[in-house]
Amino acid sequence: MEYQIHKCNYLPESGISIVCSDELTKDDQFIWQMLISHEANEDDLESNHLLENIGDLVWQTAVQIQCCPYCGEKLNRQLNKQEPLLHYHYYVC
Repeated sequence: MEYQIHKCNYLPESGISIVCSDELTKDDQFIWQMLISHEANEDDLESNHLLENIGDLVWQTAVQIQCCPYCGEKLNRQLNKQEPLLHYHYYVC
């Protein structure tokens, strides 16, 4: 799976990210999505006994987009080579 993250100065620091990937499509078409999520805070822990820790994911939704709603930039469907966010280490015994 390939992906790209849109970065702009107007994007909120937490709770919203804009990502392009082919993860949800069966025909390997890249789509841009705005991911909106809410993580548990202290008030959420007090009102919901199912949440255990601050930062637990309470809900998340994805909306397919063509332009960034914060800066107005039209989002390109071709991915540029980007460093992965996660690095996997395998140890062979």
